[in-house]
Amino acid sequence: MAVYGVITVGENSAYDVVWRRLRKYHDEELSIQRLMNLHSIPKSQKDNVRKQAQQISYSLTQAWEFSRAALNAGSSTKALLAYYSLTALANVEILWFGNGQVSFDQRNSKYNSHGFELIKEKKLLDFKAAPLMTDGILRGLYGLWRLSAKHMPFHGLVTTEFPTSSTETYRSLSTTEALRDIDHPSNPISLADCFAHLPGLYQSIGDHGIDAQLARGRMSRKEKFDPDMKFVQSSTSIAVHPCDHSIRDRVITNFKFPPCRVPDVVIADAPSGALFTWTDKPPHSKQYISMPDAYPWTKQESYFVGSGAYLNEFGYFYIGLYITGMITRYHPQMWIRELRTMSHSSSLVDEFVEHSLSRVPLLTLSNLNEEVIVYA
Repeated sequence: MAVYGVITVGENSAYDVVWRRLRKYHDEELSIQRLMNLHSIPKSQKDNVRKQAQQISYSLTQAWEFSRAALNAGSSTKALLAYYSLTALANVEILWFGNGQVSFDQRNSKYNSHGFELIKEKKLLDFKAAPLMTDGILRGLYGLWRLSAKHMPFHGLVTTEFPTSSTETYRSLSTTEALRDIDHPSNPISLADCFAHLPGLYQSIGDHGIDAQLARGRMSRKEKFDPDMKFVQSSTSIAVHPCDHSIRDRVITNFKFPPCRVPDVVIADAPSGALFTWTDKPPHSKQYISMPDAYPWTKQESYFVGSGAYLNEFGYFYIGLYITGMITRYHPQMWIRELRTMSHSSSLVDEFVEHSLSRVPLLTLSNLNEEVIVYA
């Protein structure tokens, strides 16, 4: 299992910090070396890798320019510019994790579209995006992005105990999971559903009658070693914080323990929450515990996904920004009406778009660097 480190940034300074750290991906030679190592590419293909590195740098430049334009834009264009910034970052991820067949000049024509059809509704938050599919395969840039997209691993505080000392550090405690291994629904996805899956809107959506599809929680582990530095045992704990019973139940049912591990597991019910604790001793069992996916947030806090784990956090921003961008571009009469009446829906959309401008590049950097970036 690849171990991801945990890096913290201040929430208020995240935008500048993240974009500054993304600049290293403009370094052509550094990107070439990393790409060749990542994909085990022979030196004879270096010129082809160079083309990929140049396209990554170009996409980052586009993403930055659209993002800066969005920061300075008004409500009539901000969502559309934020969407274009996101699609440029999606291209960065596609080019970084894909092979030469996903480069701009080689990718299949079925990916030359947004990948959605906008479905108009009477209420702003009910607008939907229907994913375009052919024989069950997602089309458009969205479909191409999802082929290499993944869920980040769990992270938590790890306390390592030695006979005469102990250390504490935050690191990943699980593996990543590819989105392509999770079935994507063919039914349309609403703007409200996107908001319900974003940790940054967790507190706000309740005021708009939207039920969150996430549960706050945390993970930690204690590891013990003997005087010869040999592993003795570990104890892992996951706490699901109090939340709506329906979300709690969905999250809890995604914890699955094989029969041989049941004696090692203690499950404690908490008011509207839960606590799972289990031990591991050598020899390690090859039957693993299955857990719900989660979106990292702070050092001590993640958000468990109750339903809808076919997308990561970036994916819900992707669809949400497509919907809001297309509304402001092709249905301005509705957006103008919402702005003139200062509706609750328009204020929530504004919050969502503003939040996306710092959160989306952070998620991209975390993915490229293979590290869990959380708020301090």
